[in-house]
Amino acid sequence: KQWYQRRVVITAGETALMKISGHGTEQDKKGGLEMLMRAAEAGFVSSLAGLGWFHSEHSGNLTEALKYYKQGAASGDKNSMYALGMVYSRPDCPGGPDYKEAIKNFDAAAAQGHIAAALETGTLHKFGLGTPRSCSNAVRFYHWIAVKHDKLARLTRQALDHYFQKEYQKAFARYKLAGEAGCETSQYNAVY
Repeated sequence: KQWYQRRVVITAGETALMKISGHGTEQDKKGGLEMLMRAAEAGFVSSLAGLGWFHSEHSGNLTEALKYYKQGAASGDKNSMYALGMVYSRPDCPGGPDYKEAIKNFDAAAAQGHIAAALETGTLHKFGLGTPRSCSNAVRFYHWIAVKHDKLARLTRQALDHYFQKEYQKAFARYKLAGEAGCETSQYNAVY
């Protein structure tokens, strides 16, 4: 019963993001935001990243976005860590860009396998933003992405092939694996 209740909360969080952005359904920002709030209250940590995204991209309130991203990052959510790094890298970040905080969060998310965070970490090392400039560290992150990306590319291609063959369970399983590795397109395709 607990597993089922948790799955319902997770599905509500994913559906909320689709409603807010209008992907696959009629856009309903207010309804989607309410769903995200309920999912966060029920303990679905990833919904904190969704709340941060809503405030960053839809309400334009970066202070509120930072609040939710920090909560998610403190709970170990790699997507919140990545998003927190992205906000800290923005020129319009409250208080100005903070590349030391950005790289700290990107690095933490990359350590959990978040590919985009590894790319951002490599870029900050390459240009010496928030850390001493180090091309060798940048190459280390870029190499890790290249090695990991090859497996993700094969996995997402297999998922797409299964989808076209109407083998939806097999497609879902592969999209889910790729999504857990940080591939956002696969996360969306798994929900779809």
